[in-house]
Amino acid sequence: MESSRTTVVLTFVGILACTGLAGAQTERAGPRLPRGDISWSVGLWGANEDRPDTYGDWYHTWNGTVAAGYYWTEHLKTEIDAGLTSEDRLWGTRVSAGGIYAASSHLYSTHNVRLTQQYQFGHNARFHPHLAVGVAFSWVRHTEEREPAYQTFRVPPYSVIVEPARTIGPVTKMEAVPFVGGGFKGYVSERAFFRSDMTIGLRGGVRNVTLGCGFGVDF
Repeated sequence: MESSRTTVVLTFVGILACTGLAGAQTERAGPRLPRGDISWSVGLWGANEDRPDTYGDWYHTWNGTVAAGYYWTEHLKTEIDAGLTSEDRLWGTRVSAGGIYAASSHLYSTHNVRLTQQYQFGHNARFHPHLAVGVAFSWVRHTEEREPAYQTFRVPPYSVIVEPARTIGPVTKMEAVPFVGGGFKGYVSERAFFRSDMTIGLRGGVRNVTLGCGFGVDF
């Protein structure tokens, strides 16, 4: 009888131990991690052209981006995105061939392909902040529009055009710009999320700044 009781007690203790171990393993494993995600974002883009002939160095415009990411671990994700900006203008002056000052403007727009490595914080949470480093390959499209240069007089005809208006370009240059950034993903369902990101491109100082927000889905 004593042997039967001992067997029952040991069996019960074994069941409790196995149940606790299984629960601990399930807690550690957590839910199935996504293998990747896709998303799109819209936002603001600012870039520094550092021109001596314009009234300001920075132009600001809209930016649209489509991104795809791959999770190596729960916290490490590699992302590639492609984006483009609308066009914005910097106003300035120039000196014509006759030594006369005349107005001009410079139009800029950019196509970007960026490769990013992110470290994502948090575990099984609805809100995941992250830090990021990467490099952006940018194709910057530049067009210069020159207003006509006038020679003025105190007597008729009062002014004559010494250099007509003309457009130079567009010319596209390619550049690689390292950047750092941060942001977050906030889940609205098991797979769907909204995101917000900010990056700062660094090349001889601050080259550009992006701020975007959008939506995506895990898969």
